[in-house]
Amino acid sequence: MGTGLDLPKHKKVICTVKDSAKEEFLPIAKEYHDFGYDLYATQGTYDFLQSHGIPARLVNRINDKENTIFDLILTETVDLVIDIPTRNNNLKDGFLIRRFAVEAGVPIYTSLDTARALIHALEAKHDNKISLVDTSPSCKKFITLYSIV
Repeated sequence: MGTGLDLPKHKKVICTVKDSAKEEFLPIAKEYHDFGYDLYATQGTYDFLQSHGIPARLVNRINDKENTIFDLILTETVDLVIDIPTRNNNLKDGFLIRRFAVEAGVPIYTSLDTARALIHALEAKHDNKISLVDTSPSCKKFITLYSIV
């Protein structure tokens, strides 16, 4: 893809989404799931996805003893981290998750618009379609995403 990302390899994505963004995240999570991704989510996001019929696997936060986000990233089988942090989360888990993902070379998205654009681009690539994705509706700008097959 044009961004240089080589996705998907393992079709595993870690999701941790602040409460105020969970409703907006729901259709995005469904698209990733429908495209064949295994969703791993922290407790609050996991509970939300499960209550809306989207399968996910629970992964613990970084301070827990086992089955943590760090453990999963270290398996080198994670394609992507979607981390939508709260404003006051910069010095807590969110910061450490983002830093660890970057250091491990795992792409991380902190915007739902970008996570949505990525799944749409992956779907277009899979279907051999070239499409336009509106990445900034307020500015009415479009970016052409080309599929390279």
